[in-house]
Amino acid sequence: MKVIEKEAKSEEEAINQVLKELGTENKELIQNIEVSDNNSKPSFLKFNKKLKVKVTIFDQREQEAVSVVKALLAKMNITVSDIKILEFDDTMVTLDLDTDKDSLLIGKRGKTLEAVQYLLNVILNRKKEEKFKVILDVENYREKRVKALQKLAQNLALKVRKTRKEKILEQMNPYERKIIHSTLQDEKDVSTESIGSGVFKKIKVYLKH
Repeated sequence: MKVIEKEAKSEEEAINQVLKELGTENKELIQNIEVSDNNSKPSFLKFNKKLKVKVTIFDQREQEAVSVVKALLAKMNITVSDIKILEFDDTMVTLDLDTDKDSLLIGKRGKTLEAVQYLLNVILNRKKEEKFKVILDVENYREKRVKALQKLAQNLALKVRKTRKEKILEQMNPYERKIIHSTLQDEKDVSTESIGSGVFKKIKVYLKH
Protein backbone atom coordinates (compact mmCIF):
# COMPACT_ATOMS: atom_id res chain seq x y z
CA MET A 1 0.00 0.00 0.00
CA LYS A 2 1.15 3.53 -0.65
CA VAL A 3 -0.24 7.00 -0.11
CA ILE A 4 -0.30 9.78 -2.73
CA GLU A 5 -1.03 13.37 -1.71
CA LYS A 6 -2.20 16.07 -4.11
CA GLU A 7 -3.34 19.68 -3.88
CA ALA A 8 -6.07 20.85 -6.24
CA LYS A 9 -9.11 23.11 -6.50
CA SER A 10 -11.48 20.14 -6.22
CA GLU A 11 -11.50 16.50 -5.15
CA GLU A 12 -12.20 15.43 -8.72
CA GLU A 13 -9.17 17.36 -10.02
CA ALA A 14 -6.93 15.78 -7.38
CA ILE A 15 -8.16 12.27 -8.19
CA ASN A 16 -7.58 12.92 -11.89
CA GLN A 17 -3.99 13.90 -11.05
CA VAL A 18 -3.57 10.62 -9.16
CA LEU A 19 -5.06 8.58 -12.03
CA LYS A 20 -2.78 10.37 -14.48
CA GLU A 21 0.12 9.19 -12.35
CA LEU A 22 -1.23 5.64 -11.91
CA GLY A 23 -2.92 5.16 -15.25
CA THR A 24 -6.72 5.32 -15.58
CA GLU A 25 -6.92 1.53 -15.90
CA ASN A 26 -5.78 1.28 -12.26
CA LYS A 27 -8.68 3.23 -10.76
CA GLU A 28 -9.81 0.14 -8.82
CA LEU A 29 -6.52 0.23 -6.88
CA ILE A 30 -7.76 3.29 -4.95
CA GLN A 31 -8.63 2.16 -1.44
CA ASN A 32 -9.48 5.37 0.37
CA ILE A 33 -9.75 9.13 -0.27
CA GLU A 34 -9.33 11.80 2.42
CA VAL A 35 -10.07 15.45 1.64
CA SER A 36 -9.10 18.41 3.83
CA ASP A 37 -9.19 22.18 3.38
CA ASN A 38 -5.57 23.23 3.07
CA ASN A 39 -6.42 26.91 2.64
CA SER A 40 -4.90 29.31 5.19
CA LYS A 41 -6.15 32.48 3.49
CA PRO A 42 -8.97 34.64 4.95
CA SER A 43 -12.51 33.71 3.95
CA PHE A 44 -12.80 36.69 1.55
CA LEU A 45 -9.97 35.17 -0.55
CA LYS A 46 -11.70 31.82 -1.04
CA PHE A 47 -11.44 32.07 -4.83
CA ASN A 48 -7.89 30.68 -4.47
CA LYS A 49 -9.03 27.87 -2.20
CA LYS A 50 -7.17 24.57 -2.57
CA LEU A 51 -8.00 21.16 -1.20
CA LYS A 52 -5.49 18.67 0.09
CA VAL A 53 -6.39 15.16 -1.06
CA LYS A 54 -4.75 12.03 0.32
CA VAL A 55 -5.34 8.89 -1.75
CA THR A 56 -4.47 5.43 -0.43
CA ILE A 57 -3.55 2.90 -3.12
CA PHE A 58 -3.48 -0.89 -3.09
CA ASP A 59 -0.20 -2.34 -4.30
CA GLN A 60 -0.19 -5.28 -6.73
CA ARG A 61 0.01 -7.96 -4.03
CA GLU A 62 -2.90 -6.48 -2.10
CA GLN A 63 -4.99 -6.14 -5.24
CA GLU A 64 -4.24 -9.76 -6.14
CA ALA A 65 -5.32 -10.82 -2.64
CA VAL A 66 -8.60 -8.89 -2.99
CA SER A 67 -9.31 -10.46 -6.39
CA VAL A 68 -8.58 -14.00 -5.19
CA VAL A 69 -10.61 -13.73 -1.97
CA LYS A 70 -13.59 -12.37 -3.93
CA ALA A 71 -13.34 -15.31 -6.34
CA LEU A 72 -13.11 -17.84 -3.49
CA LEU A 73 -16.13 -16.39 -1.69
CA ALA A 74 -18.13 -16.21 -4.91
CA LYS A 75 -17.81 -20.02 -5.12
CA MET A 76 -19.39 -20.13 -1.65
CA ASN A 77 -22.20 -17.82 -2.86
CA ILE A 78 -20.91 -15.07 -0.56
CA THR A 79 -20.89 -11.51 -1.93
CA VAL A 80 -18.24 -9.05 -0.73
CA SER A 81 -19.59 -5.51 -0.58
CA ASP A 82 -16.44 -3.87 0.82
CA ILE A 83 -12.86 -4.72 1.76
CA LYS A 84 -10.74 -2.52 4.01
CA ILE A 85 -7.08 -2.80 4.95
CA LEU A 86 -6.63 -2.80 8.74
CA GLU A 87 -2.88 -3.41 9.01
CA PHE A 88 -0.05 -3.86 6.56
CA ASP A 89 3.71 -4.00 6.13
CA ASP A 90 6.11 -5.46 3.58
CA THR A 91 5.31 -9.07 4.49
CA MET A 92 1.63 -9.11 5.46
CA VAL A 93 -1.74 -7.41 5.22
CA THR A 94 -4.95 -7.75 7.23
CA LEU A 95 -8.16 -7.43 5.21
CA ASP A 96 -11.53 -6.72 6.83
CA LEU A 97 -14.37 -8.20 4.77
CA ASP A 98 -17.92 -6.86 4.66
CA THR A 99 -20.15 -9.63 3.29
CA ASP A 100 -23.81 -10.59 3.08
CA LYS A 101 -23.18 -13.81 5.06
CA ASP A 102 -20.77 -12.96 7.86
CA SER A 103 -21.70 -15.85 10.16
CA LEU A 104 -21.40 -18.38 7.34
CA LEU A 105 -17.95 -17.09 6.43
CA ILE A 106 -16.72 -17.14 10.03
CA GLY A 107 -18.07 -20.63 10.73
CA LYS A 108 -17.94 -22.49 14.04
CA ARG A 109 -15.18 -20.92 16.16
CA GLY A 110 -13.77 -19.27 13.04
CA LYS A 111 -12.84 -22.53 11.28
CA THR A 112 -14.37 -21.56 7.92
CA LEU A 113 -12.59 -18.20 7.99
CA GLU A 114 -9.30 -19.95 8.80
CA ALA A 115 -9.81 -22.42 5.94
CA VAL A 116 -10.51 -19.63 3.43
CA GLN A 117 -7.47 -17.71 4.70
CA TYR A 118 -5.25 -20.79 4.39
CA LEU A 119 -6.40 -21.50 0.83
CA LEU A 120 -5.98 -17.83 -0.11
CA ASN A 121 -2.36 -17.79 1.09
CA VAL A 122 -1.56 -21.05 -0.71
CA ILE A 123 -2.86 -19.59 -3.98
CA LEU A 124 -1.09 -16.24 -3.54
CA ASN A 125 2.30 -17.66 -2.56
CA ARG A 126 2.69 -20.63 -4.90
CA LYS A 127 5.78 -20.40 -7.08
CA LYS A 128 6.85 -17.15 -5.37
CA GLU A 129 10.16 -16.71 -3.56
CA GLU A 130 9.01 -13.80 -1.39
CA LYS A 131 6.11 -14.91 0.78
CA PHE A 132 3.28 -12.49 1.55
CA LYS A 133 0.74 -13.37 4.27
CA VAL A 134 -2.88 -12.26 4.16
CA ILE A 135 -4.99 -12.30 7.34
CA LEU A 136 -8.77 -12.18 6.93
CA ASP A 137 -11.15 -10.62 9.44
CA VAL A 138 -14.93 -10.18 9.52
CA GLU A 139 -16.79 -7.78 11.82
CA ASN A 140 -13.79 -7.52 14.14
CA TYR A 141 -14.12 -11.27 14.81
CA ARG A 142 -10.43 -11.84 15.54
CA GLU A 143 -10.24 -9.27 18.34
CA LYS A 144 -13.41 -10.71 19.89
CA ARG A 145 -11.97 -14.23 19.62
CA VAL A 146 -8.71 -13.16 21.29
CA LYS A 147 -10.62 -11.74 24.26
CA ALA A 148 -12.77 -14.88 24.49
CA LEU A 149 -9.70 -17.14 24.48
CA GLN A 150 -7.93 -15.03 27.09
CA LYS A 151 -10.97 -15.29 29.35
CA LEU A 152 -11.17 -19.05 28.72
CA ALA A 153 -7.51 -19.49 29.66
CA GLN A 154 -7.93 -17.54 32.90
CA ASN A 155 -11.08 -19.50 33.88
CA LEU A 156 -9.33 -22.81 33.21
CA ALA A 157 -6.38 -21.76 35.35
CA LEU A 158 -8.80 -21.09 38.22
CA LYS A 159 -10.43 -24.50 37.78
CA VAL A 160 -7.06 -26.28 37.69
CA ARG A 161 -6.02 -24.56 40.92
CA LYS A 162 -9.33 -25.42 42.58
CA THR A 163 -9.59 -29.06 41.49
CA ARG A 164 -5.83 -29.69 41.25
CA LYS A 165 -6.58 -31.63 38.07
CA GLU A 166 -5.37 -30.86 34.56
CA LYS A 167 -7.79 -29.59 31.89
CA ILE A 168 -7.54 -30.36 28.20
CA LEU A 169 -8.95 -28.03 25.57
CA GLU A 170 -10.28 -29.12 22.19
CA GLN A 171 -8.11 -28.85 19.09
CA MET A 172 -7.00 -25.36 18.11
CA ASN A 173 -4.95 -23.83 15.32
CA PRO A 174 -1.45 -22.44 16.06
CA TYR A 175 -2.68 -18.83 16.35
CA GLU A 176 -5.30 -19.68 18.98
CA ARG A 177 -2.93 -21.94 20.91
CA LYS A 178 -0.42 -19.11 21.07
CA ILE A 179 -3.05 -16.89 22.73
CA ILE A 180 -3.74 -19.50 25.43
CA HIS A 181 -0.03 -20.08 26.05
CA SER A 182 0.82 -16.36 26.23
CA THR A 183 -2.14 -15.59 28.54
CA LEU A 184 -0.90 -18.08 31.14
CA GLN A 185 2.86 -17.88 30.58
CA ASP A 186 3.48 -15.67 33.63
CA GLU A 187 1.40 -17.75 36.04
CA LYS A 188 3.58 -19.08 38.87
CA ASP A 189 1.66 -22.29 39.54
CA VAL A 190 -0.06 -23.11 36.23
CA SER A 191 1.47 -24.08 32.91
CA THR A 192 0.32 -25.08 29.41
CA GLU A 193 1.41 -27.63 26.84
CA SER A 194 0.34 -28.41 23.27
CA ILE A 195 -0.39 -32.11 22.74
CA GLY A 196 -1.04 -34.09 19.59
CA SER A 197 0.30 -33.86 16.05
CA GLY A 198 -0.50 -31.91 12.92
CA VAL A 199 -1.59 -28.29 12.58
CA PHE A 200 -4.51 -28.58 14.99
CA LYS A 201 -3.49 -29.64 18.50
CA LYS A 202 -5.08 -29.75 21.94
CA ILE A 203 -3.82 -27.73 24.91
CA LYS A 204 -3.25 -29.15 28.38
CA VAL A 205 -3.49 -26.76 31.33
CA TYR A 206 -1.93 -28.18 34.51
CA LEU A 207 -0.36 -27.37 37.87
CA LYS A 208 3.42 -26.99 37.85
CA HIS A 209 3.81 -28.73 41.19
